[in-house]
Amino acid sequence: VGGIIAGACLLLLVLQAAVKPAYMGWVAAARPQLAGAGAEEAFRLFTGDLLRLLLLVAGLYGAAILALKRSAPAWVLLVAVALAASLELNYLIKDNNLINPTPPQQMQNYLQADDVVQFLQQQPKPFRIFPLTQGRNPDWYMPHQIESIVGYTGAKPRLYQEAVDALSYNNPNFLRLMNATYFISDQPIHHEDFEEVFVGRQERVYRFKQAFPRAFLTNEVITVAPAQALEYYKSPGFNFARVATIETPLSGAPQADATGQVTWVKHDPDNLELIVETTGPMFLVVTDNYYPSGWKAAINGAPTSITKTNFMFRGILVPAGKSRVTMTFEPLSAGKGNIFKCISLLLLIAAGLATMWLGRMRKAPASSRE
Repeated sequence: VGGIIAGACLLLLVLQAAVKPAYMGWVAAARPQLAGAGAEEAFRLFTGDLLRLLLLVAGLYGAAILALKRSAPAWVLLVAVALAASLELNYLIKDNNLINPTPPQQMQNYLQADDVVQFLQQQPKPFRIFPLTQGRNPDWYMPHQIESIVGYTGAKPRLYQEAVDALSYNNPNFLRLMNATYFISDQPIHHEDFEEVFVGRQERVYRFKQAFPRAFLTNEVITVAPAQALEYYKSPGFNFARVATIETPLSGAPQADATGQVTWVKHDPDNLELIVETTGPMFLVVTDNYYPSGWKAAINGAPTSITKTNFMFRGILVPAGKSRVTMTFEPLSAGKGNIFKCISLLLLIAAGLATMWLGRMRKAPASSRE
């Protein structure tokens, strides 16, 4: 079996010049969007996969033959399998061209930061944008570390999708609370709520004056059902800057006349840190997606609960004075995964040692075993 696989790979590699026209024709028929440079890149990946498969087969089957013929200890095969699996998984994780192969230079040219991106990267974070330009993939800003309220992912947050379906991107309250600070447009925007802050070669950047900061303080909370929370978004008179909606009652209450300010220290995908200073208890609203499994919060190092706020965001009741608020993503699944990984590693080591011991026992003379 190993010889057949290795022979087929080797034959295709030797005859790749003859195989290429047929492969390119198949790609053109099956994936018309890959014609030209994309098909060339697909063939390059194909030949690279052939070479990698040839080397894997040679290493694995070679180690298996040596182990079966007892020319080498069995642990050699174990090491070969572990090494091959590690190399292959590392390749699959890093390779992002398996589905839509794109020439590297073409990808670099497409993703090259333009003047609008360079302007946005200089602005204080965190903030989100709302790109309105037609013809550009909304995920284009993601490699530039610029957060957008639109885009596509197969694993989208359910609460956010429900809010978009119920409210749409035309809802002013939704745009305010989403921290949509900058609108990107290839057409002029004439509205008193927008201030033109940058004019690029192809696009303009407008600051949405009514956008809420990513984190802010309120003096009142009301307990409502999820459907009612969405209805408040549709109410132009509802003041989200002062009142937050929650679904479960708090153990305390914010002070009606308290004032305060929020300063960001860190805003990473899995780790947030803020300094909150207030004259009395207040309710901190962080307009990042509420996700109950894994997010843990603390005030000055003491654990505290995160409350589902304004249908899809996070909220924390903070005390009077100066507080250091942190939120860290530590999902239980990651902890279990690390435990299983350690157990698997220990089992592999035990299996290798047991194999070596059994091999020595078989080779030892009968008298010595007695």
